[in-house]
Amino acid sequence: MKKTTNALVGALLLGAIHAEAAPPANDNLADRISLGTVSPTTFSGTNVDATLEPGDPISFYFGESRTSTVWYEWTAPFTGTARIGTESFDFDIVIGVGTLDGGGNFVEEALNTYSSVAFEAVSGTTYVICVAGWVGFGTEEGTFELNIGPDEPVVISSLSVDRRVATPSEPTVTFSVGLSHSAGIEWLSSGLVSKPDYEFWLYYEPYEEYPLPPSSGSPVSGVWQIPFTFPQGAREGVWCLNYVSVEDGNFDYRFLEEDDLQAVGSPITVVYDDPANGPLLFDISAQPEPALGGTVIGGGSFSFASNTTLNATPNPGFDFVEWRRVDPFFDHEMVVSSAPSLPVAVEGDAFFLGVFRPQNDDFANATDLGNPASVTSASGWNAGGGVEVGEPGDVFEGDHTSWWTWESPVDGRVEIDTAGSDFDTVLTVFTGTSLADLQVVGQSHNAAPDGTSRVAFVGADTRYWIRVHGEGGSPEGEVKLSISTQAEAITADDHVAWGKAWLRFANGQVATGSSLGAALGHFTQAESLDPNHQEALFYLALCRLALLQKESAFNNLLFALGIVDANINSDDPLYEVPVDGGGKSIFAAGADTRQGLDYLRDEVAPRLDEILVLLGRIKGNGWLGDLPDWIGVAGYRDTKQVDLGDVTLLRGAATAALAFLDLLESFELAASLEDLADLEGAEMLDVENVANAFSDLLGFSGTDRRRNASTGLRRAIDLYLSGSGFARTKRPGTRDPFHLFS
Repeated sequence: MKKTTNALVGALLLGAIHAEAAPPANDNLADRISLGTVSPTTFSGTNVDATLEPGDPISFYFGESRTSTVWYEWTAPFTGTARIGTESFDFDIVIGVGTLDGGGNFVEEALNTYSSVAFEAVSGTTYVICVAGWVGFGTEEGTFELNIGPDEPVVISSLSVDRRVATPSEPTVTFSVGLSHSAGIEWLSSGLVSKPDYEFWLYYEPYEEYPLPPSSGSPVSGVWQIPFTFPQGAREGVWCLNYVSVEDGNFDYRFLEEDDLQAVGSPITVVYDDPANGPLLFDISAQPEPALGGTVIGGGSFSFASNTTLNATPNPGFDFVEWRRVDPFFDHEMVVSSAPSLPVAVEGDAFFLGVFRPQNDDFANATDLGNPASVTSASGWNAGGGVEVGEPGDVFEGDHTSWWTWESPVDGRVEIDTAGSDFDTVLTVFTGTSLADLQVVGQSHNAAPDGTSRVAFVGADTRYWIRVHGEGGSPEGEVKLSISTQAEAITADDHVAWGKAWLRFANGQVATGSSLGAALGHFTQAESLDPNHQEALFYLALCRLALLQKESAFNNLLFALGIVDANINSDDPLYEVPVDGGGKSIFAAGADTRQGLDYLRDEVAPRLDEILVLLGRIKGNGWLGDLPDWIGVAGYRDTKQVDLGDVTLLRGAATAALAFLDLLESFELAASLEDLADLEGAEMLDVENVANAFSDLLGFSGTDRRRNASTGLRRAIDLYLSGSGFARTKRPGTRDPFHLFS
């Protein structure tokens, strides 16, 4: 009985103790404590024995959770950035701030796990604040201080040091650091900048750093007096004062710079010098950028607080632009002067760039070559050049362009080249009167094995603009330009050469509609001058096929048929079986196969017929052409060879395409591809399966379209066999990888 009574009394005592440990008054959102409209304000609180209620924000970030929430509200008396900070020695705090929606639910707008959060406050708006413990990071409950106020950055308004040079016999220097507003020190702990005893460091990059000791007592008029004594054996050289700023718990170590100071010219460095080691000298070095641009003098080794002057002299063809000071540690450049002569006060090692650029860097300053019939000695540089806003054509930020202008004295053949240039050039010729209205006459890249360029065209008595830049990685160097003219008649060979130049592109780019159109114009003129010109016929067919492929209607049709460019051009293409408007495979019985048939019948078929006629006019086993191909790698040819075997295989492909057009005109594609009737949706159909289906196609009977398809496919197979036979028997190597069709 006694044991039972004791157990009962113990249970009652435990219950009484538990009943006394009530949660805080602001445990629930509805019972939040109002902090009024005061700013700044400080409030002491606790979340000991706080609980979670339904709807409390619990999860955050990557599955982390919070617990023991307590609630406050505060009405902003200003519009601007506000900061809510907390301090606690008991637990790790998660703090969130937000507003209530129309249903009285908390909508969190800002959250931080570093006990401080900043947000954009609007005057008169009431904000709800949630303080919680971070689950899993030690104790989750305790007392804390809550600070609310404007997030005014602590700007250093003044900075001085009692002397600039410290030595082993006089190792102590004293910094005086002023703040921009009187509340700065009070609010250092709220997340703006860390406390004074952790804020400032002396830093010798990148090897050593010393924390400055805490300032003693309160600062006078917002100015800290911070003494520092260099330890014995400290590294000789320039030491930089830096500080640690804290923004939402993210530490940002940075150097004090003049931009941080309202007092212009305040010193931010001191020197530690041990006379026992001899004179302390600092290197002031400079170099031209680019090296071709000019010369710079005035560098050397100097003592602290001495002075020197750097001077820059441009080479012929260049102008001086500016001096830049380079910080190699942070990979940063800062413009310090646009004058060629730069006075330098020596306060440590320093590295400067004298920046030059070509005089003809901009279109408006193009070098005028006059109007001679030939130019043999024009030269210049693109080194140090840039790209103007609005430059036409295929140039990119980081390219180096230079400009020339020349007026043709004759109507006739014109050739412009960059032979002799010492880098891989891209040459473009324009007509026009301003940068905004330039029209491309021709562009060339890799006309010669050394990467130089040549543009040829039918010239007129007009002014031309010539631009040169580097290809691939923006190379730069010396440009050599030559111009030749001939008043003699233009031949078909001329037009073929000029048309092919439009099919060569820099930086791995592909042909555009405008460049293909320009090339087509030349090949058309070549055919008119020589109807049997074999290369002209081939390139006419090629350009017409490429222009057809680039039409949006054609690409939309390919997409509707489940075919994309990447698949067509791959070595082992795969075709995704398309579906009709009702989602049914077009190979299934009853499918609607009339997708794009009007366009196929009225546009594609006649143009494929024209291409076949052109290809059929190419005769002779010895014919050999070439086709630009930019998928080659270093050490291999940049072009694919084209012979009669390639032409025959291309004819076979076009003939097969026309046969499929006839097939699509039939009323139901499923009847002609019975072996594929069970394929649905996104199933994949490879070339081998299509080939197997041809056997069914050849046995068709019924509509004229199907008979036409059968005849066309037989003809396509014959052409394929003929072309592949030519490749096997007539070429030097049966697997020549440099042919259009290997």
